[in-house]
Amino acid sequence: MFSTRSTLYLATLGLLLLAALGVAISDQESVFYIFNTKVGPFLPPEVWVGLTILGDTLVALAIFVPFLLRHPKLSASTFLTIILASLWVHVFKDAFGFPRPAAVLPLDTFHVLGPIYKTGSFPSGHAATAFALATLMAQTTPKTWVKFFIFFLGFFVALARVMVGAHWPLDVLAGAAGGIGAACFGIAFGQHLKNRFFEQIFPLLLAPTVLALLFYSTPYDAGRFTLMIAVSLILLSIRPFMTLASAAREQWGLFRKAP
Repeated sequence: MFSTRSTLYLATLGLLLLAALGVAISDQESVFYIFNTKVGPFLPPEVWVGLTILGDTLVALAIFVPFLLRHPKLSASTFLTIILASLWVHVFKDAFGFPRPAAVLPLDTFHVLGPIYKTGSFPSGHAATAFALATLMAQTTPKTWVKFFIFFLGFFVALARVMVGAHWPLDVLAGAAGGIGAACFGIAFGQHLKNRFFEQIFPLLLAPTVLALLFYSTPYDAGRFTLMIAVSLILLSIRPFMTLASAAREQWGLFRKAP
């Protein structure tokens, strides 16, 4: 039996795979130019840079921390999703090392925002991270419109990788599909690996990523932006962190007293 949530995730995954197939059999350079040079300028460069920063692994995990602290039952699913999404991205990147747009196209023919990368194009790690965590976040709400908003934001975070000139459209589609697939497997199998102690400890172990943002320097010279995110996340995380830490301490005390 598939729930409404499962149907939504699988439908999104199917659409991404169909889109990836369409881009793969078309002229990918033309599709890249359309998005990067025609669509991208409709928004200021700072917007695309900000969106692409949200897909950075450390930043995305830090953003996810307040959700996980409030929904610790997702701990096993999150742990599995991180492993599977990482494998999906790095196995392909390390095995094939496909060239990025900057290695193929003249630099004066498209927009490059931030550092110039030339290898490790397929798939997009930012897109995989954005859609993997978006799928997990969607688990925390029963409201369909909120789910669509979360995926809508994930879509723009992934699309930003094309707009900043770092990835081909196919890279982004493959990364997004891998992220959703990893989260679907993580959610499905995580339900059978639930452990109360792990659900209390894992979110606490992931919480320091929020503090790490205070000292994190992105390749996009946006220290003020990441600092603003870090301060906001710290404020959002303090109360659920203390609540979960108290529960974990109590659970640990009961564990030590057990014969």
